[in-house]
Amino acid sequence: MRYAGWAFGGGRPVVSFVPYRGIVKLDWLGRSIPIVALLVATFTPLSGSAQVLRCDIATKHRCDASDGWLRVAVSVRIILDVKGQTVTRCDVGGCASYPAQFAVSGVFTNIAVPTGGMHAKMSNDGTTFVETATLADTVLVSFGACKAG
Repeated sequence: MRYAGWAFGGGRPVVSFVPYRGIVKLDWLGRSIPIVALLVATFTPLSGSAQVLRCDIATKHRCDASDGWLRVAVSVRIILDVKGQTVTRCDVGGCASYPAQFAVSGVFTNIAVPTGGMHAKMSNDGTTFVETATLADTVLVSFGACKAG
């Protein structure tokens, strides 16, 4: 028995869920994928072997009461150590590591650094990363992507 998810054009289901021997599979354009495999692939960076991620910043913005929002030069890179529960921020002055809390929420991971005035959110596949950091009365917002290593 097939349970149609949604269909596009011609009334032919493109995505459907197919129970098979007690395992629900996703039928995607004629290719059958076990749901378990789909979930494992979604969370690979945090649950797989990639426990240390390097996040490269593409754009950075600064906001303060006097100047408002300004785009600024990228001067930092972020190293996330999921297993060691640390975030390392490196800039021209060197690197500083902080204890961090990692919490998976759906397809994103929230990263809190309570002692460093920083919070980040990363897609579990590493394709998107956003970090907010405070420095006195200034807020810095960085956008980028993460990869293993």
